[in-house]
Order: sequence, then C-alpha cells, then structure tokens
Amino acid sequence: MALSFALLMPAAQQDLLAVLAQQLQKDVAKVWTRTGEIWPGVDFANHAIVLTDGSRALAIDREGATETPMQDITAPQPGGFAFTTWQGRDAVVLTPYPGQTARELFETASHEAFHQYVQDDWASLRQLQGAGSRAERYPLRAEPRVLRMQLANELIAGHLPAAAHWHTQWAQRYPEEEQELRATDIAEGSAEYFGRRAAALAADTTPALKPMQDKNKQYESYAIGAAALLLADQTGRPAKQDLSREVRTPAAVVLDGVTPAAQPVPAGLAQRIQAQTDAENAALAGILDPYLKAYQEKRPLLVVPGASLAGSFQPTGFFQVEGVPDEILTETSAAFDLSTGGFEIRGVTVGMDGGDFLVPIEPGQPGVELTDGKLIVDTPDMRGSFQVKEELTDGRRLLRAQ
Repeated sequence: MALSFALLMPAAQQDLLAVLAQQLQKDVAKVWTRTGEIWPGVDFANHAIVLTDGSRALAIDREGATETPMQDITAPQPGGFAFTTWQGRDAVVLTPYPGQTARELFETASHEAFHQYVQDDWASLRQLQGAGSRAERYPLRAEPRVLRMQLANELIAGHLPAAAHWHTQWAQRYPEEEQELRATDIAEGSAEYFGRRAAALAADTTPALKPMQDKNKQYESYAIGAAALLLADQTGRPAKQDLSREVRTPAAVVLDGVTPAAQPVPAGLAQRIQAQTDAENAALAGILDPYLKAYQEKRPLLVVPGASLAGSFQPTGFFQVEGVPDEILTETSAAFDLSTGGFEIRGVTVGMDGGDFLVPIEPGQPGVELTDGKLIVDTPDMRGSFQVKEELTDGRRLLRAQ
C-alpha cells in the first residue's frame, strides 16, 4: 500500500462527504444515463464514482450512494483521481479538495472517465502513441502562446475565419509544436468538451467558456478543443467521428475549408505576454536548476516505474530542455504502490523517461538511508520504504525501485 499524505477530514466534518455524495448522485443519475446525447456510443449508465476523504469512501451510481470499505480503495491526493472497479463496474475515484463542489467533482469524473473508458480504443490516439509531448520548451517562448490564445478566444467567440487565421499562423511558424501537441489537442480537447457538456446537462444550461486572459500552455488544448467541438455541435460538422478515427485535432476539423481572415494582434497583448514569459523563465530557473544540476553532474537518480503509480500525478508543468533527453515535471506530487513497499513525493521536480519517474536522491543525506538494498526515505517532500536494485549507467548511479 502507498503511504498517504491525503488530508483526512475531522469527524465533525465527515457529513460533508455524505452531502457531496448526495449532490453528486443526482448528477450521475440525471446525466450518466444519457451520455450518448453528448457523444454518440458513450454509455456510462453502469459506471460509478467513488468519493473518499482518505478515511471513508462512498460509492455513487445511478441508484444511490453506498459506504464501501476503504481497504478496497487507494485514495488519490486531494484534487486527484484514480480508477477502480466497484461491484464489477468501472469507477472513477475522487478525493475532493477543500471547497470543491459536487458539480466540479462531477465534471472531473466525466472528463477522466472519458479518457479512461472511451478514448482507450481510438485509432487516432493509437497512431500518435509515443509521438509528441505536452511539455513546453524551456526557455519559454511568448509568440506561440499569443497565437494559441487568440485561436482559443476566436473559437470561443464563434469567429471561424479569424480562428482559421490564428491556427494557420501557429501551424506555419511552429510546425514542431503543432506536431507535438496533436495528441494532447485531441485527447484533452475532447475530454474537456465531454466534461463541460456533462456538467451543463446536469445544470440544465449550455456550456460557457471564458476567454483566455493570460498565457497557459497546459490549458490551451482544453479550451481550443472544447470550443471547437461546441462549434461543431452548432454547425453540424461530424467532428466526433473524425477525432476517433483520424489524426486531426478538433480545431483542424472545425476549421477545415474555412478561409482565414487576417487579424492584427490586439494592442499590447504581445508585450504583456512577453513580460509574463520573461517573469516565468526567471521563476522556472530556480525550480528546474536543481534537477538540471543533478542530471548534468550525473548525481544518483531513483527510478520509479510508472506502472506503480497509484492514481494520478500532479505536476505544475511539463518542460523540455535542450541537451536533456528526459521530460521534466516541476513540483510533482504522486504516490506509488511498489511490490516491496510504498513511496510518495510532494512538490518534487522530477524527470520522466519512457513512463518512469526519475527522482534526484542522495543516500546518506538527512532522511535518506540505504541499507542492504532497502531505501528508507523520510524528508519534508518524500516518504517511503522499499527495495531498490543498483546499477551504473553511463557513469550515473541508478537506484531502481522494486
């Protein structure tokens, strides 16, 4: 079992979990029985949500909410998710963060269930498996973020010719990024659309996307894809079928055949985003430098298999640095169930190589003890006890978690 940093609710507040479950159940009963209205062929009628605070769990389906034993559940960190089976049925496990509403939980569950149970057999994503990355190149660049912001905002506004202009400009000026982001644009854009539609259906409203005000590469794919698919609904384009079969992004499908109309960059936007980018680069230097120094000086790395990940992992960003083959995940929180023990990290900048997590670690330093192949870690941001196998690769000491 993984050790847990999950925040447990005091006994006096445990009724809050029951209240959230009751509200969440209404959305499940109302919407998950008719998900085919959102995306043809999708049926979540027999799916469930397991809501937990780390000390108790409630399984929620269209019939009601049922207490379920915690020993059957691996609780994700607050705001995170995991997947399990409950009474033989697929289920999304959620741990709410303080103040999270039932509707927000329902949107998250719908979004993540779409990833797990719908996109798993998409031919388009299979073709792109292992290709591209959502990681941002460091040092960060301002112009592609301006172009993508404008694309998102024109799609949200329903201005197709203007959106086609920004999409064309971005694809022509940054073809490597267009290639790298195809899988993310397809997967996250469609899941964001599905989650937004599900939440709106629960609330008897129509989805409303807010224009992007600041650069946020990680959110671009969500906003662009959701806005494009909402426009596809309005215009009757068969985007949903195309996305599952063909390597085409939601924006590419919706803008197919649309003649671009040249647009000026809004006054002051480029300067504002450049200033924001400069500030982010300065802040990132302090976050990335410890990992980069460990990599460049060939210091020891703990290799944790991605297959042992318990639930989701939560980095603040994904980055690529010239000369470093690994993706770098900043300030990452994650839990791992290993065959010989458990391991958790909180806010640690790590590398990722082929799905494995690379954690800088120095046996012998305070809180890090290695004895007879057993690694015991107890620091402010890492905790665990498990076996490792040591090897020397290209002059670097690697500790492979078992």
